[in-house]
Amino acid sequence: MTRDREVQRAIVLEGAQRFLDAALARDMWVSPNNRIGTRDAAKLLGLSGGHLRNLISRGEGPVQCGAGGGFRKTVALLDLAEWDESRRLEWNPN
Repeated sequence: MTRDREVQRAIVLEGAQRFLDAALARDMWVSPNNRIGTRDAAKLLGLSGGHLRNLISRGEGPVQCGAGGGFRKTVALLDLAEWDESRRLEWNPN
């Protein structure tokens, strides 16, 4: 792994930990394998639930999966952090 990829991976892992800490501080449901519901994921990102669902349905959002027979749609905190970081890298105000 190159140095840039190692740094990027460390940033994503830190982001996942921040999301986990924020979710637990807000008493959000977190699965044993660090997944949260898409509605809670949207709150952590500062987006509406509908906007995040639209991004996901267009293939522009974080990867989600159904849990419990599709009853609850969830996002892995690591995937959420990776997606959030990729948006940050694509956005350039200059």
